[in-house]
Amino acid sequence: MNRTRAASVAAACCAGAALAALLAAGAVAWGAVGSTDAAEPAPIPVIDASVPVPSVASVEPSDAATASVPSVPVRSAALEDQPADPTEAPVRLRAPGIGVDVEVVRVGVVDGDVMELPENPNVAGWYRYGPGIGDEAGTVVVAAHVDSLDYGLGPFAAFADAPAGTEVVLTSAEGTTERFTITARDAARKGSVDWDAVFDRSGPRRLAIITCGGEFDWERRTYLDSVVVLTEPVG
Repeated sequence: MNRTRAASVAAACCAGAALAALLAAGAVAWGAVGSTDAAEPAPIPVIDASVPVPSVASVEPSDAATASVPSVPVRSAALEDQPADPTEAPVRLRAPGIGVDVEVVRVGVVDGDVMELPENPNVAGWYRYGPGIGDEAGTVVVAAHVDSLDYGLGPFAAFADAPAGTEVVLTSAEGTTERFTITARDAARKGSVDWDAVFDRSGPRRLAIITCGGEFDWERRTYLDSVVVLTEPVG
């Protein structure tokens, strides 16, 4: 498989103190997962982010007061580098156990090498140059802002402490569903994640959910962590 460059995603994030504290509490050390009941949460394996990642290009958001830039790579947008269209594109992502139910739209790249995201954190973007519903292998990538000044806290904030085994359901416009369960979560400093491994087109079938979180840097007005939740198919 041709390796393609990594890049960054510009994501606007709300600079509310209560929100920053909430996400800082949720985005914990690698592999640590909260539980929704009194029972001890199921263990979650860590994600190995020790592999150096390619250098990334950064993009300054238009509104510096709400800027946050989680490092999320994109693949080449050149026509010859694109995979075949998936059988069906996801249009909805649900995780009933943690109250997540969002619209999913197709997103590509902007400025040549930057993955675009919907401005509204209540809408997620599916990376259309990667696998979709109906593909047998590779990672389906869905990302969203964690919050914004205009819309407030987004649903993906709930993934910061989602327990192992939480079910996530992708649905296409045709009504086809694909079910996954959370197996791993990484709340790591931006730039420390092996993005080539996350954006894997030919490896095992899985879904990656990406947002930002962790401690809020008030001086830079950005969250310091990238939150990557990995899931595996049910059955």
